[in-house]
Amino acid sequence: MNKFLGSVVIPNYGRSDVLERAIDSILKCNGSEHVEIIIVDDCSPNWKPPENVRSFDKILVLEKNSGAAVARNFGISNALGDIIYLMDSDDYILKRDFVEDHTKYHNTDCVWYSSIQSQGFTSNYPNEVSIETYFDYIFFKQPHICQTSSLFFSRKNSFRFDESLPKHQDWDFILFSCLLNGVKVKRGDGCIFFDRSDKQSLSRVPDGKKSIPWFSKLQSINSLEIDIAQIQYHLFSRYPERYVWIKFICMSIRFLILQKTSVKSSAIKLYHRLNYYVSVIASFCCNSKKNY
Repeated sequence: MNKFLGSVVIPNYGRSDVLERAIDSILKCNGSEHVEIIIVDDCSPNWKPPENVRSFDKILVLEKNSGAAVARNFGISNALGDIIYLMDSDDYILKRDFVEDHTKYHNTDCVWYSSIQSQGFTSNYPNEVSIETYFDYIFFKQPHICQTSSLFFSRKNSFRFDESLPKHQDWDFILFSCLLNGVKVKRGDGCIFFDRSDKQSLSRVPDGKKSIPWFSKLQSINSLEIDIAQIQYHLFSRYPERYVWIKFICMSIRFLILQKTSVKSSAIKLYHRLNYYVSVIASFCCNSKKNY
């Protein structure tokens, strides 16, 4: 097959069981026989390729563990489909019509995001993300908007991920590859299930250190008026070791008044801060028992 309607790029590290689930969800969509699946394994130890790939799908293996951004870019570079779909290996498609998508989107200059369902969440996203709405949307007004697995775009566009970032690669992609370059980011068709059940996933591991590179990158922007204090609050305030209590309380009140956070968002941050101490105490008690 020389012509594909689309290519679904899936970076992978381990996770053979959920990867097969993601592939099955693609195969159930209308037009999937004209879409290639590109799995880029990030040098998983003892990894076995999924059994449900087809003869024309691609399995690419990186020579060393390099991170999801490198894997995605490598997959995009090897794609032959007219539309590039991005998907994480632990997510899956709930609704997608590849034939209709090709008719609507294959010759556009936009980046499109689909609707999302997740544990206890169903999106009601706006039609477009702009620079003016961007930070409020991603931080508290529109949870999971533009999450990686919901993104797709025409292959004719040379969009790529920043391979230096250990975290927030999807947020960075939307801001630096799209919005700052005048590329429109709009809501398209389809619905993705964003699976947050894996607590060891990088985006859910409680480590504010991995957010520092992206925060530093944002600080270097001279052409965009952004509230660095707001960004710092949303990125780091859930970590007591990086954001002291008095600052957390004062900034929470300030941003609630300015409508740059919500009660729910601040409450979630408070929960994580308190949970940090629970974890510390539990770890201390566990070590004490071992020593005894």
